Amino acid sequence: MKKIISIRALLIALMLVLTFAIPALVSAQNLAAPVDVAEASPIENSAEDPAIVPSKTTPDDSALTDEISDSEDDTGDLAEDSVEEAVEKTTEAEVVCEASPSPLCDYCGSKDHSYAYCAQRAIDNGAVGRWSIPSVGINVAFYYVDRIYENVALGQRITDAWDSATYYTYNGTYVIADHSNQEFSALKYVSVGAEAYVDYGSYQQKYVCTKFEYGHNDDGTLLDADYNVIYYYDYNDGGITCYTCNGNSYNIILVCFQPVYD
Repeated sequence: MKKIISIRALLIALMLVLTFAIPALVSAQNLAAPVDVAEASPIENSAEDPAIVPSKTTPDDSALTDEISDSEDDTGDLAEDSVEEAVEKTTEAEVVCEASPSPLCDYCGSKDHSYAYCAQRAIDNGAVGRWSIPSVGINVAFYYVDRIYENVALGQRITDAWDSATYYTYNGTYVIADHSNQEFSALKYVSVGAEAYVDYGSYQQKYVCTKFEYGHNDDGTLLDADYNVIYYYDYNDGGITCYTCNGNSYNIILVCFQPVYD
């Protein structure tokens, strides 16, 4: 009986050996066999391959994209700056080589002024001429109004218009008036000695500033700093008096000019 059990145990052991030995043998044969090139497939690196493990200092994809974008933008700015610098240098070189062209008036063809400041054009449109004070940038067409106190509405319309000042005379006093928020906005900056010009188209008359003061407008009557009516004494005989409001219609600025004859 014991012999039968031993034989049975021996058979079972043999079966177990064969069961594990045969697959191992086949596997060893496959590893040893040569691989046909046609049957070969590319080897893909494992994500765990230490050769391609990213460094801890390498930025992630999004950070890298941002850096590239920023880098491209900087390069673009650099290129634009370089172009602008080149243009500026070219322009400077051209300025050195040749004088800047003078403005050309499309109306009268003069090289001394542009179309906007053409006295002949203003005169053809009804103006007396153009009044300018170069030191403060004033240049305005002025229109004569006869009997100003009878034509207040007309004088107001002329004064209200762009590039348009009212010119009138009263008892021998010649006055050019405009708003302080239009062409006479810089009248407050005029100083004694400043030059002014009346451009009549065919010639210019030079003037020089002789007086600057703060006066008043008493219901249309102009008063000097001492409250004297400027029309009834030799306030600025033979000259032109410019006036504009100074904060309100009652407080005004009076600037006197006398002609200069060479």
